Amino acid sequence: MRNDLRNLRRAAVRALGLAVMAALVAASFLGVGNVYLRSFGGDKTFVLDRSQLEDGAEAGFRVEGAVKRHLADTVLGMAPLGGDRLFMSTQSAVDTSPARVSLTVLDVASERQTAVLSDAGLQTYALSPDKTTLVYQKAIAGANETVWYDLGAMRPTDTRLSKSGDWENWQSLLADGRVLELTNREVALRDLRTGRTDIVVTTDALESFLAAENRKGKLGLGKMMAMASSPNADRVYLQYFLPDREQSLVLSVDAATGDIAEEAAGDIKAFVPLRGGGVLLSGTLNGVEGLYSAASGQKPALLAEGAFASLAVDPARDVVAYVQPETAGMQSIKVARFGGGGLTDASSVYYVPSIVRSLAWSPDGNVLFGVSEGVSGSDVYRFQLR
Repeated sequence: MRNDLRNLRRAAVRALGLAVMAALVAASFLGVGNVYLRSFGGDKTFVLDRSQLEDGAEAGFRVEGAVKRHLADTVLGMAPLGGDRLFMSTQSAVDTSPARVSLTVLDVASERQTAVLSDAGLQTYALSPDKTTLVYQKAIAGANETVWYDLGAMRPTDTRLSKSGDWENWQSLLADGRVLELTNREVALRDLRTGRTDIVVTTDALESFLAAENRKGKLGLGKMMAMASSPNADRVYLQYFLPDREQSLVLSVDAATGDIAEEAAGDIKAFVPLRGGGVLLSGTLNGVEGLYSAASGQKPALLAEGAFASLAVDPARDVVAYVQPETAGMQSIKVARFGGGGLTDASSVYYVPSIVRSLAWSPDGNVLFGVSEGVSGSDVYRFQLR
């Protein structure tokens, strides 16, 4: 009997501790204090009492609601489609072979997944600027099949077969139906229906530009590491790595003329194009690690010092979401306004006990999505902000 009572007391203490921990976890999830939870279900859906939220821009940002979902697969890439819908490329957490990459649309609110392509030899894919059209290529019986897919109606609208095997990594689908693709030696615009290819820039052109600027490394060693187009696709931004100098350059290229300009140089970790031209970038420039804004012909401006990762710029406002390291291996998802005066209204959204792989805003800029490593698979977050 005495042992039973002792066990009951221990269970009561353990239950109380778990209750306290649950409250702390909930507060940590939301990234804000002094809030009330209206629901706390097994699906980890949270809604805040709006009366606790302050009004006005001076209050910074507030999390009005948050949802967390766990997926058994690993999320490789994502793009918000509007509302609760999230387009994703995923891979089995067990079998990581390229053949096991799938395309799917997740409704984060209902947790419903709709498959677009499942484990069927995906080669590459791209999304239209308005995120309504997907085009992907898959290998079938010695050929490649290109598929145009309506992400609103969730059905294919056209298919084409091609014997060509040299189509490369597609980056984006332009409004005129061409795709921007990246190879080891060039950036090109390809018409998917005719196969016509227009070269935007080559590594030879980049090295000629650097030679004229006295920035050239050893011939042929430079490598294009990453690429992103401006929101209106008139410029292409490249991260070009020079191993002999142990530094990267961010270069911009006019998509119509091929003219090249340098944006920044240093140990660059990430960059993202801006609506009005130029880029936000994170890394170490001239010995100072931080977040910078850079535009052609201007010296990069330091917005804030520190480590910044997983940059995502709000498509509707001058607001950036980013990740910063915290103590004990934690990472913090944050948002802030940016401008000539640096970062303002910096606010913590959520503390993540694992690595955050990517962040992305909804088309209207009111919802921030995030993906982090889960225990097995990935965790997907949706934060309603104001």
